[in-house]
Amino acid sequence: MPDGKKAYEELRDMLVITEHVTPRQMFGSPNLMANGYAFAALYHDDLLVKLKPADYAEAIALEGAKAFDPMETGKPMTGWLTIPSQHTDDWEKYARAALEYIREMPPKKPRKKAAKPPKALKSKGAGF
Repeated sequence: MPDGKKAYEELRDMLVITEHVTPRQMFGSPNLMANGYAFAALYHDDLLVKLKPADYAEAIALEGAKAFDPMETGKPMTGWLTIPSQHTDDWEKYARAALEYIREMPPKKPRKKAAKPPKALKSKGAGF
Protein backbone atom coordinates (compact mmCIF):
# COMPACT_ATOMS: atom_id res chain seq x y z
CA MET A 1 0.00 0.00 0.00
CA PRO A 2 1.39 3.44 -0.91
CA ASP A 3 2.56 5.79 1.83
CA GLY A 4 -0.13 8.48 2.16
CA LYS A 5 2.06 10.94 4.08
CA LYS A 6 4.85 10.81 1.48
CA ALA A 7 2.37 11.12 -1.39
CA TYR A 8 0.68 14.09 0.35
CA GLU A 9 4.02 15.84 0.90
CA GLU A 10 4.92 15.44 -2.78
CA LEU A 11 1.49 16.75 -3.79
CA ARG A 12 1.79 19.66 -1.34
CA ASP A 13 5.25 20.64 -2.59
CA MET A 14 4.13 20.55 -6.21
CA LEU A 15 0.96 22.62 -5.57
CA VAL A 16 2.83 25.18 -3.46
CA ILE A 17 5.20 25.78 -6.38
CA THR A 18 2.82 25.52 -9.34
CA GLU A 19 -0.41 26.89 -7.84
CA HIS A 20 0.87 29.12 -5.01
CA VAL A 21 -1.27 27.48 -2.36
CA THR A 22 -0.50 27.86 1.33
CA PRO A 23 0.27 24.86 3.54
CA ARG A 24 -1.09 25.09 7.11
CA GLN A 25 -1.72 22.94 10.14
CA MET A 26 -5.39 22.80 11.15
CA PHE A 27 -7.02 20.46 13.62
CA GLY A 28 -3.76 18.56 13.95
CA SER A 29 -3.49 17.77 10.23
CA PRO A 30 -1.53 19.32 7.37
CA ASN A 31 -3.89 21.32 5.11
CA LEU A 32 -3.67 23.18 1.82
CA MET A 33 -5.30 26.62 1.61
CA ALA A 34 -6.31 28.97 -1.20
CA ASN A 35 -8.50 32.09 -1.10
CA GLY A 36 -8.58 31.70 2.68
CA TYR A 37 -10.28 28.27 2.48
CA ALA A 38 -8.94 24.78 3.13
CA PHE A 39 -9.41 22.57 0.08
CA ALA A 40 -7.27 19.51 0.83
CA ALA A 41 -5.64 17.83 3.80
CA LEU A 42 -3.97 14.66 4.94
CA TYR A 43 -6.40 12.85 7.23
CA HIS A 44 -4.79 9.80 8.81
CA ASP A 45 -3.28 8.29 5.65
CA ASP A 46 -6.01 9.52 3.27
CA LEU A 47 -6.43 12.62 1.14
CA LEU A 48 -9.31 14.78 2.33
CA VAL A 49 -10.76 17.11 -0.33
CA LYS A 50 -13.73 19.44 -0.79
CA LEU A 51 -15.30 18.90 -4.20
CA LYS A 52 -18.20 20.24 -6.21
CA PRO A 53 -21.05 17.75 -6.70
CA ALA A 54 -19.98 16.33 -10.09
CA ASP A 55 -16.41 15.69 -8.95
CA TYR A 56 -17.65 14.35 -5.60
CA ALA A 57 -19.90 11.82 -7.37
CA GLU A 58 -16.95 10.60 -9.42
CA ALA A 59 -14.51 10.42 -6.48
CA ILE A 60 -16.90 8.71 -4.05
CA ALA A 61 -17.07 5.80 -6.51
CA LEU A 62 -13.40 4.99 -5.86
CA GLU A 63 -12.94 1.91 -3.71
CA GLY A 64 -12.60 2.95 -0.06
CA ALA A 65 -13.53 6.60 -0.64
CA LYS A 66 -16.09 7.88 1.83
CA ALA A 67 -17.95 10.96 2.92
CA PHE A 68 -16.06 12.84 5.62
CA ASP A 69 -17.81 12.50 8.96
CA PRO A 70 -15.09 13.28 11.52
CA MET A 71 -17.39 13.05 14.54
CA GLU A 72 -19.12 9.91 13.18
CA THR A 73 -22.55 11.46 13.74
CA GLY A 74 -24.04 10.23 10.49
CA LYS A 75 -23.97 13.82 9.19
CA PRO A 76 -20.93 14.13 6.92
CA MET A 77 -19.49 17.52 6.03
CA THR A 78 -21.02 18.65 2.73
CA GLY A 79 -18.68 18.25 -0.21
CA TRP A 80 -15.82 16.71 1.78
CA LEU A 81 -14.61 13.16 1.26
CA THR A 82 -11.56 11.03 1.95
CA ILE A 83 -9.70 9.20 -0.79
CA PRO A 84 -7.57 6.35 0.57
CA SER A 85 -3.86 6.05 -0.09
CA GLN A 86 -4.42 3.11 -2.44
CA HIS A 87 -5.50 5.81 -4.94
CA THR A 88 -2.49 8.14 -4.65
CA ASP A 89 -2.29 8.16 -8.45
CA ASP A 90 -5.64 10.02 -8.42
CA TRP A 91 -4.81 12.45 -5.62
CA GLU A 92 -3.43 15.21 -7.85
CA LYS A 93 -6.53 15.10 -10.06
CA TYR A 94 -8.89 15.54 -7.10
CA ALA A 95 -6.70 18.05 -5.29
CA ARG A 96 -6.68 20.20 -8.43
CA ALA A 97 -10.46 19.81 -8.78
CA ALA A 98 -10.84 20.92 -5.13
CA LEU A 99 -8.53 23.89 -5.73
CA GLU A 100 -10.51 24.90 -8.82
CA TYR A 101 -13.73 24.71 -6.78
CA ILE A 102 -12.31 26.87 -3.99
CA ARG A 103 -10.98 29.44 -6.46
CA GLU A 104 -14.52 29.87 -7.80
CA MET A 105 -15.60 31.14 -4.37
CA PRO A 106 -15.10 34.75 -3.33
CA PRO A 107 -11.95 35.15 -1.22
CA LYS A 108 -12.58 34.71 2.47
CA LYS A 109 -12.12 37.92 4.40
CA PRO A 110 -9.43 37.70 7.05
CA ARG A 111 -10.71 37.54 10.58
CA LYS A 112 -10.18 40.60 12.69
CA LYS A 113 -7.97 39.96 15.63
CA ALA A 114 -9.79 40.26 18.90
CA ALA A 115 -8.97 43.43 20.76
CA LYS A 116 -6.86 42.81 23.80
CA PRO A 117 -8.55 43.84 27.00
CA PRO A 118 -6.91 46.84 28.69
CA LYS A 119 -4.32 45.94 31.26
CA ALA A 120 -5.60 46.27 34.79
CA LEU A 121 -4.25 49.22 36.67
CA LYS A 122 -1.63 48.10 39.08
CA SER A 123 -2.12 49.22 42.63
CA LYS A 124 0.91 50.86 44.14
CA GLY A 125 -0.34 50.42 47.67
CA ALA A 126 -1.87 52.97 49.96
CA GLY A 127 1.04 55.37 49.60
CA PHE A 128 1.34 55.98 53.37
